Amino acid sequence: SATGSGFQSYRLQRGKGLNPTNWEQITPDETEPVVNGQLGVWDTTDLNGLYTLQLLVMYRDQQVETAIVQVIIDNLPPQVSVRYPLDNESFSSDEFKTITFLVEATDDLDLASVAYFLDGISIGSIASPPFVIPWEPISGKHTLLVRASDRAGNSSETQINFTVEE
Repeated sequence: SATGSGFQSYRLQRGKGLNPTNWEQITPDETEPVVNGQLGVWDTTDLNGLYTLQLLVMYRDQQVETAIVQVIIDNLPPQVSVRYPLDNESFSSDEFKTITFLVEATDDLDLASVAYFLDGISIGSIASPPFVIPWEPISGKHTLLVRASDRAGNSSETQINFTVEE
């Protein structure tokens, strides 16, 4: 809300970090009071990291009220790669009774999970490292797709192909 006796205008602005030294105005000075409503729209598409939002409410007697809130913006997807097996690697079912899928996944803020799909079928999901899943080989050509997701809903995926020969 931005209202009160003697209300003149309000402004919504942002700054990078916990204690910004520079502020960027998000809305022009608005002269209509707002009660339990939308104060402005902030496009965060190209932003990432910690920001501070500041609401300034100005009154006709030159008094200014300030409200501040910190927000974390996460627009970067996790990084994910399959470390084992290698793309296009071949295995002999006589030699390998188990193949352990090894994945490396990281996120700049908070990784939620790594999901494994073999030939389009989910074979498991892991929430914290080490990101490994053992699998009993089945002869044939296979595709392993791995999807890493962060807590903000961003995700990325990668896939490899491998063959198990009889």
